[in-house]
Amino acid sequence: MNLKLANKISCLLLISSALVACGGGGDNYTVEGGGDPAVTNPPPEPPVDPVPEPSTERVQKIISGNLSVNKGDSFSLPLQYKTEPENVDLAGLAVRVHWASQDLNFVSTSQTLTTSFLGEGQATADLTDLDNDPQTDMYMVFSWANFPEGKWPNTDTWPVALTQVEFEALASGATQVNFSASSTAGGYQFSADAVQVTIE
Repeated sequence: MNLKLANKISCLLLISSALVACGGGGDNYTVEGGGDPAVTNPPPEPPVDPVPEPSTERVQKIISGNLSVNKGDSFSLPLQYKTEPENVDLAGLAVRVHWASQDLNFVSTSQTLTTSFLGEGQATADLTDLDNDPQTDMYMVFSWANFPEGKWPNTDTWPVALTQVEFEALASGATQVNFSASSTAGGYQFSADAVQVTIE
């Protein structure tokens, strides 16, 4: 074998080694930017949103609405009741209504739900801040209970009208009425938004 032929063979071996190292030398290899332009990679699969789990939260709720009243006038604050999950009969509820005595004067209650009604307490000074609001200093309790059947409020009409509390507006400005629970059905939490009262 002459020298020129040996050099050619060496060069061919080096080129073959380089192709194999770069992915060549096999049956197929892809050159970046080359290949059949009609052949494209499939688009990525769209993300799949996880299916939300059903809520396991169990809540007894008091519902009311914000009010605007005139100074010196009396007004009624309606309290409605609902549950989550919806429309469930339970063992009962004892709810406190809290207010600020410098802004509101308790007058009376009316249209109270009589089903399994235990009674209402007197207007009482809130010495231990049961609603975690230092601005309110008075409260009263409404209690309903149905033991051992657990069939309160036993109605097909929801939300349930519990009672109406009448106040007299004493001073101009903004005040609020809060709610807290002294007793709930077993395994249930209590929820209620404060009622904002604007006195003009």
